[in-house]
Amino acid sequence: MGVRLYPILKEGVTLEQFLNLPEGAQARFEAHEAKRPSGSDFMAYDEWHKGMDDDMEAINCFELFGWGKFYPCDWQKDGEFVSCSGKELDKAKWENLLLTNGERFGIEREERVKIVKGQPNFTDMLDGVHWG
Repeated sequence: MGVRLYPILKEGVTLEQFLNLPEGAQARFEAHEAKRPSGSDFMAYDEWHKGMDDDMEAINCFELFGWGKFYPCDWQKDGEFVSCSGKELDKAKWENLLLTNGERFGIEREERVKIVKGQPNFTDMLDGVHWG
């Protein structure tokens, strides 16, 4: 079983900056989110969802799915396997976690390095990671 992993952003860093989206994307998303229909009216929700632009959709998807599910759920910490829950604030450990995820799916390490270190100052924007 995998558990989704999310960033813990440093104070002052917005999800908009982290996802490298244009200024104003977060504000547009939050204004649109405030208009989300309540209840189970699928048609109203569908119409609301179609009102998102690509930047708002990027924020919405990242808030829902983070970096995706991490496998295996148990991972090694201080020489012992622990369950994926809570948070990890040790930079070396969470960087390694991001770099090693995907090995069992045949994703090349170079590709994972691009994902983790490809964005300028990527790791400098984070205080850690948490499972959700």
